[in-house]
Amino acid sequence: MILYKNDKVIYGTGCGMKIYEMKGATYAWPTTPHAHEYVQIWFVSKGMCEHKISGRTAHLKPGQFFIVPPLTEHEVTMIEDSVVYGIDFPLELISEDNLISENSAAEERIKESGSVFMRYLLSVREKYKVSEKTGARLEVIIKKMLEIYLKRPQFCAIELKCYLMRLLTYMFRAGAEDVHYSDYDDIHRSRIDDVLLYIVEHLAERLYLGDVAQYAQMCVTSFNAYFKKYVGKTFVEYVNDLRIEKAQEILLRTSLNVSEVSAQVGINDLSYFNRIFKKAVGSSPSVFRKQYRVVTSLPDGE
Repeated sequence: MILYKNDKVIYGTGCGMKIYEMKGATYAWPTTPHAHEYVQIWFVSKGMCEHKISGRTAHLKPGQFFIVPPLTEHEVTMIEDSVVYGIDFPLELISEDNLISENSAAEERIKESGSVFMRYLLSVREKYKVSEKTGARLEVIIKKMLEIYLKRPQFCAIELKCYLMRLLTYMFRAGAEDVHYSDYDDIHRSRIDDVLLYIVEHLAERLYLGDVAQYAQMCVTSFNAYFKKYVGKTFVEYVNDLRIEKAQEILLRTSLNVSEVSAQVGINDLSYFNRIFKKAVGSSPSVFRKQYRVVTSLPDGE
C-alpha cells in the first residue's frame, strides 16, 4: 500500500494545505489502494467518482463529497469527464492547541468546536449526501480556496484556514443531516439556515413572521414547527434574544440614548424594548449601561 506523507505533500506549499482540481483523464490520481498521513476531502463538481473505503463502495454524484481520515486505506476511480476538487491538510491544523493560545470563555467555545471537528474528521464514511443548495455553497467555498491557493497572496495560510473552518462547518451540518434527517427534512433545514442568515442581515428592520415564512417558502404553521425543531426556540424568542444581545453591545460601546438603541435593533416600541430587555438581562437598559460600561480617561497630556 502506498503511504503519502505530510512533509512531501503539505508542508512545501507554504499554505498549510494543498488544494487542487482534477479533470478526468487529464489528472494522474492513484487508482490503487493507498493512505496518507493527512486528512483528505474530495468534492465532486461534475460527472461521477467511485470511492472504496472500509469494505464499502459509494458512487458520488455532483454535490457529494467524502472525507478520508489519516492512515485510512481507500481507493478512488473517476470517469473521464469528471471534475473533482481536493483539499489535503494535516489534522493538527485544526487541533485544539492550534486553534487557541489563551484560556477564556470565548476561546473555550472555539476549542470545543475544534474537538467536534476532530471527532468528525476521524470518522470513516464512504460519502456524504447534501442538498443541492448546500452542495452549491460548498463548491463556491472550495473554488475560492483554490483561487487563493493558486495566487498565494500574503497571509494566504491564515485566509485559507478561515475558509477551511467555514467549509468544515457546512460539511459537519450536512453530515448530521445525512444521518438524522430525510431528504424532505433536508430541504427545510437548508431553508431555516437561510432564514437565520436573513435575520442577522435584517435585524434592524421589522421582521414579521408571515414575511419570513414566505421568504423560507413555507406556510406559517410549517415554518414555526421547523424553526423550533432546528433552532430550539420560537421565531420570536430567537429574534428577541439576538436583538437584546445587539442592544447590550450598542449600550456599552456608544452613547446613543435608549430610544435610539431600541430603533437600531429593530424595535420601535420603547416600552416593549424596555420590558423584554429587563426580562432577559435583569435590569433596565439604563441601569445595565451604568453597571457595566467602563469609561477610561487618559491622564492629562496623553
